[in-house]
Amino acid sequence: MVIVIDGQCEIVRNDSSGLPRRLSLAGPGKTLGEMSMIDGELRFASCVALEDTLIAVLDRDSLSRIIADDPRLGIKILLELVLLLSQRLRAASSKLVQHLDGGSEVA
Repeated sequence: MVIVIDGQCEIVRNDSSGLPRRLSLAGPGKTLGEMSMIDGELRFASCVALEDTLIAVLDRDSLSRIIADDPRLGIKILLELVLLLSQRLRAASSKLVQHLDGGSEVA
């Protein structure tokens, strides 16, 4: 998982024709790659820095050490991750429902 400290990143994924498609932008305070950190699966998309960018990396082993060394901090981090993933799941579900109801294209 990475946290953007400074700068701007573009989140991209190749479409069915192999061309990169912008999914979103991530600036300071945004986190990326949470699901892959948790489940160990491949990332859904790639992150490309659009300018000089500073990031912090938190991998699964580091998170496990934090939980072991400082359980309160570990729980706080995990709760923030759960909240973030819940918000993203709700947003994705809302887009899917809108698409199924004949609304805009799912991004």
